[in-house]
Amino acid sequence: MPYHRAAAVLGELTAGQAPARAMTVWRAAQRAGRRLEEAAERLRRSVFVGGQVPEGGRRSAQLHAEADEVYLRGREQAEQACYLGGDGAHWVKQGLQYFPRACYRLAPFHRRRAFREALSPSEEVYGRVCRAIKAGDWAGVESALRQALRGRRGPARQRLLRLRGYLRENWDGIVASGEAPRLGTIEAEVFHVLARRMKRHGARWSDRGADHLARLLSERFDPQCRAVLSGRLLQVSPSVRRGTRQAVQRVIGQLEEDPTRWLRARIPALTGPQADKPWVQVLRHVTHARAPVA
Repeated sequence: MPYHRAAAVLGELTAGQAPARAMTVWRAAQRAGRRLEEAAERLRRSVFVGGQVPEGGRRSAQLHAEADEVYLRGREQAEQACYLGGDGAHWVKQGLQYFPRACYRLAPFHRRRAFREALSPSEEVYGRVCRAIKAGDWAGVESALRQALRGRRGPARQRLLRLRGYLRENWDGIVASGEAPRLGTIEAEVFHVLARRMKRHGARWSDRGADHLARLLSERFDPQCRAVLSGRLLQVSPSVRRGTRQAVQRVIGQLEEDPTRWLRARIPALTGPQADKPWVQVLRHVTHARAPVA
């Protein structure tokens, strides 16, 4: 949720004892994100500079990594098969530099989308291209597309030319797929972990702020990183504890006496001479009421 909404929820959950200001929440998020960034940098240096290989919890026969505006890093082993999937972007293919023995694969989702934008499944050329791809025959793909171009004009021709260029640039990633397990989950991962929070209408991010928040969002799914964020619990003073108990007991007593009374009556304490007392602030949050503005 946005920072201002998170601040409001914190205020309600803590009966006003947590600083209910958006900037306070933002600063806390930046501090936590900075700690995650520092921890990640220490780990990176220990591996790539110090040569300390971290111990793994289990051994996998295959390593699958996907990329779509984010990097997923893994450790390659000599006996391990490694696959890197993406949408055809050049920066994704640069991941092969980090995994020298990795095999690049074009995500089936993006390949199918490119087909739908340029060809109709009812067309004969659609089936010809699919059969040529399955056979790993680039000459057959190009021949079918060249024949289809003869009857195309305007935007339809441009879409077909883009499809031919897209298939040519990613041909290695297409024929490498074979019958091995396919990739194709990164789109949903990016949406649910990052995009739903960070691509809100009107949202703007600095490089550092976006990096820190992205680390925090990802941390929810990585319990090993939670130790980095361990901090001090919210300290509540004895007077606030007493005030909270008094306010809750008062409300419970009124409900037991007459369950509908609180709907008919006003609460003078919210605007009376003790309106600034801690127990009144607790009562205000409990009732979700606000003092009127004079």
